[in-house]
Amino acid sequence: MAWTFMRNAGIRPKLIVLVGGSIALFMFLFGAIAINRVSDTIRRQTIAEAQNVVRANALRMETFLVNHGQIAQTMLDSPAMIEWFAGRQSHDQPFLNDPDYQHVIGFFDNVVAGHDTMVAAFFGIDRSNEYFARIRDTQQSGRIDLENYVVQTRPWWKEALAADRLYVSSPTTDLASGNVIVTIQSTIYSGGALVGIGGIDILLNTIRDVVNDMRFQRTGSAFLIDDSGRVIVFSDTELPKGTTLSQLDSSEYGGQGFGALADVNFGDDHEAPTVEWSGREWLVLQAPIEADSPYVKWRLGLLIPEELIDKPVRTSALWASLVIVFII
Repeated sequence: MAWTFMRNAGIRPKLIVLVGGSIALFMFLFGAIAINRVSDTIRRQTIAEAQNVVRANALRMETFLVNHGQIAQTMLDSPAMIEWFAGRQSHDQPFLNDPDYQHVIGFFDNVVAGHDTMVAAFFGIDRSNEYFARIRDTQQSGRIDLENYVVQTRPWWKEALAADRLYVSSPTTDLASGNVIVTIQSTIYSGGALVGIGGIDILLNTIRDVVNDMRFQRTGSAFLIDDSGRVIVFSDTELPKGTTLSQLDSSEYGGQGFGALADVNFGDDHEAPTVEWSGREWLVLQAPIEADSPYVKWRLGLLIPEELIDKPVRTSALWASLVIVFII
């Protein structure tokens, strides 16, 4: 019947049908391309906004560590303090009535008292195997004597020797105070010889608060890992000490895709890797926390639900489709 109509119709109606059909086809194809581009643009913008949240918090944490690194460096740059520690020859050498000792411990006291985030200021002496500190929680100040405590055998001492610079350590449990802390410490030399290792301890709660408070549009879950891939903080999740990000892919935790996050390029604002966690699919956005003094190379990440990105994309695509249908 349609063919009979076309055969019997005049040239003008035929042109109207052909042109109209061509325009409709063009509008359909144009609309499909437009919808795809609009969806892609919205997805990119949403991911970029979330990435900015991660970067801002990473910068906040980096600034926090650098500022505390400057405090530690200023303390360790004190010539009088280093000279006194360098003069300690043995554990039995008297010191309580030495006015220079009072000056050194007073320096420690002022550093800790002046900063609420600080747990302790300390210095371990290589030659005399002594550990001097000001510890906030226990109110201890001076030489800290612990039974069978040899500074050269402690993990923090060995780690500092390996780093041989001012750096931020991975979290540890301090034996004297019992706190879980992050340490900023450095080896100290005099005349080319090792005097000891000194630094400051910072409560992990300070850093944990930054991670736990990080959200995008009031949702998400954040994590912080060190340069070895060990999880420092994973918001709303208690993990055993030393757990690595890749271990979350095991059946014990039920995750998938975490092991590949270390290979992700920080510079990509438009795409984000996905992981499975707690039975849901998440996009993962990451930002570096890096500094030379104190040396630190951590990684801050934020998991946001896939549907958080897809919902505005689907809404925009629906409205665009309705507009195109109306025009056609």
